[in-house]
Amino acid sequence: MITFFTIPKPFRGHEAIIQTNAIRSWQQLRPACEVILFGDEEGIAEAARANGVRHVPELVRNEHGTPILDSTFNRAQELAKHEVMCYINGDIILTGGVLEAVKRVQATTDRYLIVGRRCNLDVTELIDFNAPDWEAKLLAFMRGKGEMAPHNNIDYFIFPKGLFRNVLQPFLVGRPYWDNWMLWKARDIGARLVDATATITAVHQNHGGRTWHIKGTLHNDEGNVNYRLLGSGLRGYSISNATHYLEPGGVRVRLGYQLDMPLKVAHKLWDRLRTFDLRSPAARQASA
Repeated sequence: MITFFTIPKPFRGHEAIIQTNAIRSWQQLRPACEVILFGDEEGIAEAARANGVRHVPELVRNEHGTPILDSTFNRAQELAKHEVMCYINGDIILTGGVLEAVKRVQATTDRYLIVGRRCNLDVTELIDFNAPDWEAKLLAFMRGKGEMAPHNNIDYFIFPKGLFRNVLQPFLVGRPYWDNWMLWKARDIGARLVDATATITAVHQNHGGRTWHIKGTLHNDEGNVNYRLLGSGLRGYSISNATHYLEPGGVRVRLGYQLDMPLKVAHKLWDRLRTFDLRSPAARQASA
C-alpha cells in the first residue's frame, strides 16, 4: 500500500473539480491507500473531510508563501502509515495497476524511484467513480483526445520511505528544477530510476495558472533560487535519464544508461570550469 501526499491549490472553480477527481482516483486503488493533503489554503480542510482523507494544515513556506520541499517530504514520511510514499501533483488522476507496478519493481530492488510521463487531457466535470466503467471511459477519452507530455514533465514520485532521508534541499515547490533534481539525486544515491510510463497511466487534467498563483518577477526570482540549489545544469534530469523501464513484460534495463558520464566526474568537471581563473599568474598573485 502507498501513502500519497500532495500540496493542493485552493479548492475553487475548476481547480476544485480536477483536484477532487485526482483525490478520488487515488482512493479507488486496492488495497486502499492513505492520502495526506498539506496546506491551509481555501477549501483544503473541507475537501479532506468530504473525501475522508488526512489533512495537515501546517506547511513550512518561505516569506512569499511558497512551500518548501524538504520539510514537506520529511513530515509526510513521519506521518505515513505505509512504507511506500508517493508525492503527486493534485491534478493527476491515476488508474488501476499502480500497486502492481510497485510490487514488480520491489521484486528487483529495495532502492528505487518510480516516475512516468503524463497524458494531458481536458477534464471539466466531476467523474462518477461509483460507475463501474469510469476507468474504461476515461481511457477511451484519453486515447482520443489526450496528448502525451514531454519527458521533463514529472508529476509523481514513488519511493520507499527513507530513501531521501537527509539528502533533500530546501527547493521551492511549484517552481522549476526541483523535480529534475530529484531524479538526479535518486541516481546519485544509487537507487534505480524506473520509467513506468508503459504501466502506470497518469492523466493530467489541463488547467490554467501555476501553483500558488505567483507569476512574473517573483516566480522568476524563485525559479532562480531553485536553479542555484540545483547546483549544475548537469543535474537537470528528465524521465529519459531512467536506468530501467517497467513494461508489461517486466523490469528491463535501459540500454546505454551505463554509458552516461559518471555523475561525480561530470559534476567535478563542471565545478572546475565554473571557477577556473582565466587571469594570468601575475594577476592572480597581485589580487591574493
